[in-house]
Amino acid sequence: MSGIRENYKNNVPSKGCSACFDPKYRYNKTIKDSSTESCDSNGIPRYEVSKYPEFIDITFGNICNLKCVMCNSTSSSKIDTEYKKHKDEFNSIDFFQPPVKPIDYWWKNKDTLNKVKEMVSHATYINFSGGEPLVNDEIVDILLALPENGLTVTINTNLTKITEDQFNALLRLANAGSFINIDISLDGIGNHHEYIRDGALWKTIEQNYKYIENNRPAPQHNPKRGIHMSFSFLLQHTSLFTFPDLYDYFKDTEYEETLRLGTLQSPELAAIHSASPQDVEKFSQWFENNKTCHDDLIKFWLSTYNFDQILHEKFKNYISLLDRIREKDFRSTFNPSW
Repeated sequence: MSGIRENYKNNVPSKGCSACFDPKYRYNKTIKDSSTESCDSNGIPRYEVSKYPEFIDITFGNICNLKCVMCNSTSSSKIDTEYKKHKDEFNSIDFFQPPVKPIDYWWKNKDTLNKVKEMVSHATYINFSGGEPLVNDEIVDILLALPENGLTVTINTNLTKITEDQFNALLRLANAGSFINIDISLDGIGNHHEYIRDGALWKTIEQNYKYIENNRPAPQHNPKRGIHMSFSFLLQHTSLFTFPDLYDYFKDTEYEETLRLGTLQSPELAAIHSASPQDVEKFSQWFENNKTCHDDLIKFWLSTYNFDQILHEKFKNYISLLDRIREKDFRSTFNPSW
């Protein structure tokens, strides 16, 4: 290193550093000179650091109004309450929820909320998540603090609730040139969705997205602004029973192209490997015979399937316990092979 350092002082590049001294490498100026000019004598870059972040992710803790089969206590206060109430029963089947810190309800603190409103007033990209962000009325205060200068705003929601005040706050931004995307999490339609996302009413979700659809500026005329909706679906064990109906529901509608798929990684017992070979085969046949659904992620998801008998038994035990606690019936809802 001492030799390289001495050569560098004498402006003689070492063999491995030749690219940085080549004036043809970048606009007739060496990388070394460009880097030197961009810093002061102490090597500190010459650029101003903004006082405020450009991208802000706002989360309302784990406050949520649903208890999704695949979710956990860190993302749902309802699940946390249920788990604490039936902890011994869950632990008896070796199912454990991660510990959750007490919720600080920062959005209920006036000083903290004002600081957040000050920060978002300078931002360009805002993402709202939870829990469920739309169950918190304070989201309106934050939306009204956003500047009318062409933002990108995303709201990740189960859409079991949207108030007129919330929609009007979004509409104000859309009319000022912002791009608003309401990303709605779905795991099926009708009673399928209501089972997986316990506490949800499918009729309410339909009413809410149709309310948005009928009252927003026409998005097809403004693809880079306005209020848009997309739908997120997690491929998991229960998808073998729910996806075909969901796909048919959106097929040939404007939302078919907005259906975004992902794969569930945890908890393991809710992933595809806990599903029976018969149920996977039945879904695979539907997918292969379908003339319009050719999603590569589904192909990959099915290709990773490796039946795990232990996970299969854990899944059945888990579902059996949820059915008893929540007064549900998995078998009559999904008609699995087992």
